[in-house]
Amino acid sequence: MRGMEVGVIGTTGQRAIIGADSGSGEPARRAITAATLVARLLLALVFALSAVSKITALSAFRDSVAAYHLLPTPLVTPFAYALPWLEALVALYLLIGLLLRPTAIVTAVLLVMFTGAITISLLRGGVAVAHGCGCFSTTGPLGSFPPVQWLAGGSTITAFDVVRDVIFIALCAAIYWGNRYALSVDGLLFKPHVGRDTEPDAEWDDEDEDDIVAPMQAHRPPRSSAS
Repeated sequence: MRGMEVGVIGTTGQRAIIGADSGSGEPARRAITAATLVARLLLALVFALSAVSKITALSAFRDSVAAYHLLPTPLVTPFAYALPWLEALVALYLLIGLLLRPTAIVTAVLLVMFTGAITISLLRGGVAVAHGCGCFSTTGPLGSFPPVQWLAGGSTITAFDVVRDVIFIALCAAIYWGNRYALSVDGLLFKPHVGRDTEPDAEWDDEDEDDIVAPMQAHRPPRSSAS
């Protein structure tokens, strides 16, 4: 009986330690969840504004793409007409939280592409920067909307455009490594249902169970054989 008591005490102690560790990590988990949600909503808003401002002024956006002189002429128009719809799709996925990790990767790739084009223009200088970045069209119906004007950065390409996109890339990283299950379709479809641990990606494996069951088995008294 004393062996059983030791086993039960040991088991209870391990569970208490697990509970204490879980409680101590709760503020960090909440902070990660909040950061992920903020990053998602900000990028969804940015890409939605970018998409709508371009769709409502496709000719102006096509001219902005051509002004970079980075694409062959036959590709300028297809690229200018397809990109806003891709941005709209990204905004939707970020907003509802669907396939967040792949979406974060696609978003980051787009932003790296934009940053690269802007950086090349800055290095060229002169006429290469004598136009806006084209990321947000200021000639369409949304052109007078203050957030669009601020995000557009001005009538010429500047370092502001690079810094802005680098910040957006950091938000992509926050989404990729954050809690993608909070208030998202991913949480409804893919979240593992774990009863013993509140960590979103944690799993209760066989080793955890062995750590608790082993002390009880070690001190279990032998069964008496029937005579």
